[in-house]
Amino acid sequence: GVSPRDEQHEEGVARLKRYVVQCVKDVVQPFYDKSLITKTQFKEIAKKSSEKITTEELKHNPTGWTTSGGLKEFLAHGRAKNIQKVVEGYLHIIKGSPKKGDSSRKKAHAAAAASASASASDPAPTA
Repeated sequence: GVSPRDEQHEEGVARLKRYVVQCVKDVVQPFYDKSLITKTQFKEIAKKSSEKITTEELKHNPTGWTTSGGLKEFLAHGRAKNIQKVVEGYLHIIKGSPKKGDSSRKKAHAAAAASASASASDPAPTA
């Protein structure tokens, strides 16, 4: 059977994931409400942010969130700020920075791709 300790561990990890997902959605929601991101982008940002934060949390707390304190307690200790930072990071990656024009980003990307393919480290056959 499953030991009570394992059960508590699973419950702690499940609670941690629930709290993280809830917090992430709270941070992403206003962007969606203002139509700054699509539903698909909302889901992608929420999923990636939640996964990253959960992974980081489990490194520090392998048993998840076993503390009796609820969501408020969980958000203390700088977690709210950290969640905000991670979400904003994914917002920029997925949505792209709204300040830069798309064309300049495409040009920069094309230039980077061109210089990468012209790099000497290419395993081009020298016959």
